Amino acid sequence: MTPQFRRIALLLPALGLTLGVAAAIWWATASWVMREERSATAIALARANLGAETLEQQLLRLLDQVDQLHDLVVARQRLIEANDQPGQLALEGQIAALARRRDGDVNQLTITGTDGVIRWMALPGNAQVFEGDQDHFRIPRAGLADMHISDQIVSRLTGRWVIMMSRAIRDRAGEIIGVGSVAVDPQALSRRFADVGIGVNGIALLLRRDGNILAHSRDEQAGRAQRMPPAHPVLGALRLSRGGQLEIANPDNGRPELVGYRAIRGAPLVVVVALNAERELAAVDGLRSAAFVAASVITLLSAAALLLGVLFAERVRARAALDAARAEREAALESLAQGQRMEALGRLAG
Repeated sequence: MTPQFRRIALLLPALGLTLGVAAAIWWATASWVMREERSATAIALARANLGAETLEQQLLRLLDQVDQLHDLVVARQRLIEANDQPGQLALEGQIAALARRRDGDVNQLTITGTDGVIRWMALPGNAQVFEGDQDHFRIPRAGLADMHISDQIVSRLTGRWVIMMSRAIRDRAGEIIGVGSVAVDPQALSRRFADVGIGVNGIALLLRRDGNILAHSRDEQAGRAQRMPPAHPVLGALRLSRGGQLEIANPDNGRPELVGYRAIRGAPLVVVVALNAERELAAVDGLRSAAFVAASVITLLSAAALLLGVLFAERVRARAALDAARAEREAALESLAQGQRMEALGRLAG
């Protein structure tokens, strides 16, 4: 075997070993990075889910307060039917006191007659206002059994933006004799959503099931008509489950988002917390870059070490071959000298 073939015979296994080591290093690095990404994604989804649960509980407390006011309106109607004027006046005072101490969430409570004209209100204001053309009156007046929740509208009583939560008022016979409406401040809701603590990487939304956005943690200015597109993944997920978490691409800009959502029991409302996936996983992206740089360095060092090993092995082999050749030469010279001595002795003896 020629020296060149011997070198190739040493380099080929070394090259194969180098490629194997490099593949193992990169596979281990990629697996670790993917595991870290999955872990970071799971943590972010859990944060979004927890934020949605927190908002759900806050909204349920608000709805309980609104239901309590509606129950008092029904109780007032029963006192009117019983001609209990002192009890009616006392209950109206209680309703007004409750409406005043709702931490800014409730603006007003009104009772509208079947003719669409406001007949009574909990807080001082201009009565005899016509609301017969408003959805928050017409839909409950038509017989809706559940609570109707309006879009953001301008109150004809206060001139402020409100969300109207309305129920039909029925007499003892079950006939609708009016509509009770509780006005909720959307700006207060937006501030409440902003205080949940989801951070600068996320937004919190309150929307109706039809996609109309009622409150937005980043936009406390009321009156901006916003609507979630019908094809939004959250609206699709609501058809399958009343709550959960999603990894989606925002239909507006295509950016990845990590979403937690909850549909509110007993009301056509949904709370959504969406985190910016790119920002949430930014630390993992930096970690990925560092890991792959480290893998590249380790691969190069491994290749260099194997190459040095091959060169060292070749040097050892060459030295061994040189020593063997030197030994053969010395043996040949010794044999030649021995022959010459024997020849000289033979001549002397002859």
